Amino acid sequence: MVLINWISISPPLLNSSCAWSSDRTQLTELYESPYTGAVTTRSATLEGFKEDYTHTVAFTNDSLTSINAYGYSPHPLSKYLEWVEEILTSHPNSTKPIIISVATAEPKVLQKMLGDIQALRHKLLDNQAPKGKARIAVELNTSCPNFPDAVPPAYDPIDKMFPLLLMAADTFVEDYTLTIGVKLPPYLMREQFAHCVHGFVPLVSTLDGERRSAISFVTSINTVGNAMLPSSLAKPIALVDKSEAPDTPKPPSKELEASSSTSTQGDNGREHNLPNGGDSSKGNQTETAHRLFMSNLFPKPSDPSQYALPGAYGGLGGEAIHAIALGNVYSFRQIIDSDMLVRSGLSGIKIIGVGGVTSKDAVGRMKAAGADAVACATFFGKNGVKAFEILGKE
Repeated sequence: MVLINWISISPPLLNSSCAWSSDRTQLTELYESPYTGAVTTRSATLEGFKEDYTHTVAFTNDSLTSINAYGYSPHPLSKYLEWVEEILTSHPNSTKPIIISVATAEPKVLQKMLGDIQALRHKLLDNQAPKGKARIAVELNTSCPNFPDAVPPAYDPIDKMFPLLLMAADTFVEDYTLTIGVKLPPYLMREQFAHCVHGFVPLVSTLDGERRSAISFVTSINTVGNAMLPSSLAKPIALVDKSEAPDTPKPPSKELEASSSTSTQGDNGREHNLPNGGDSSKGNQTETAHRLFMSNLFPKPSDPSQYALPGAYGGLGGEAIHAIALGNVYSFRQIIDSDMLVRSGLSGIKIIGVGGVTSKDAVGRMKAAGADAVACATFFGKNGVKAFEILGKE
């Protein structure tokens, strides 16, 4: 059992946010498995993300490796809140938590999303649950690599990720029973880990006589972006309607783009400094020019059939990224256990290790690297919910 702020995960095995935790049926099946200690929803935006034929996944022919071009969930956050309420109320004796994964680049949008989640928690009296018995948590996905015109916030922590975390901290200060985590991308340089964790320091507050961090867990890692596999090595599996015209993919909505105002002010009066100097028109013009520049540099494939994914590029997952995932988990473990973070009040942050977890041995390696809980997606996508029995059964 792993205690993460006000939730507990027992057994410490769960799914990571992925396409196979998209709808009520999938979430219910995950929730009712005795081998999952928690369930993570697919990352939701406020209004939902339009999927088309290009948003798909491929599995390699000879290994448990995947490559996907998914965006976020087509279902809006409101639908997930409806499903979470139905699942939890229909399982009143269970304390298994559901982690609602959300995504946005706009602090004000995140404020709205967290408010909606908190409204459900209050309705279900989740905010009054004893420590370790709460059943709703939040994961902020800052790491999806599949938007070519939008840098994942966690790769630009000062300008894009920290404003989101500061807004989340405002909600936490109002109710520290809310368990908040952040899903991070693969980092390849030590400085990236240091910059990320440095941004957690201002999120520590003294509440009811204890130093508490607004970030209770990190999920590490998301897929490795900008990967490509030829169709000879992997074939796509469509989860959307292929009848849509091949030239009609929808770009990320405005809420997925970087914030362009100078500052917002949270409900607790903390000013959140944001990029682009306060001139929103200048920021929008710069982003439009950047998108045009990028589209000229990286044109669409002339023959998509040559590639495992229609657009060639995608996020790599499964066995091929296991070593990178272990290195990221190990690095965060060393940092979190360091004297500096202990003094900063951040030593209680838990790690959910993800990446290449395709066997019981891989689960053991994740735990040895420092993961408090272990999650998977590719193995789950390949084997269904039975994957967790394979990984967790003694």
